[in-house]
Amino acid sequence: WSEVKSYQLEAGQNTQFSGVAVDPVSDDIYVIGSAAVTTPIGTYKWVILKSTDHGSTWSLVDTFAPHESKFNFGGLKIIATAANTLYASGYSLGVLVGTVAGTFVRKSTDGGATWQTVYENWDGRVKDMVSWNGGIAIAEDFDGGANNGQFKVYGTQDDFAHLTELYSYSPASPGASYVGSL
Repeated sequence: WSEVKSYQLEAGQNTQFSGVAVDPVSDDIYVIGSAAVTTPIGTYKWVILKSTDHGSTWSLVDTFAPHESKFNFGGLKIIATAANTLYASGYSLGVLVGTVAGTFVRKSTDGGATWQTVYENWDGRVKDMVSWNGGIAIAEDFDGGANNGQFKVYGTQDDFAHLTELYSYSPASPGASYVGSL
């Protein structure tokens, strides 16, 4: 292995990358990670970088922070489903007393130039995302709300306008359900 690029969103800040995807047509490479950003309130952001030259150079194509509070991100994934079509997912972690986690899925249809949030859920945490049956499947666990302690797999074929529950598990002990990946 060799390092293709060191990256910091802002000088002196830590960026941790946890996902990689390759466009099936252009071979462009995308990576997603979480960056601690120095702001008046200490916001974390997720960042997506793109390389069009096999990792020699990188450009920032998305930063995302859904809250104006101190949140970090977990479970960050990125997948390429077709030419220039990408999905990025992750969940924010509340680090302040009384804050909640939130799950987000964002989509780009132009190679990362623009992004829109296509799914948002304040009760669960998306832990994995894969291409599924012409659409997307997500694995989500719940740590509160009506689904406390459950693990569910959902599928969508219409960009999250409708979710179909594919699998559900409720452990005997609420709050004890955790998933790694699909």
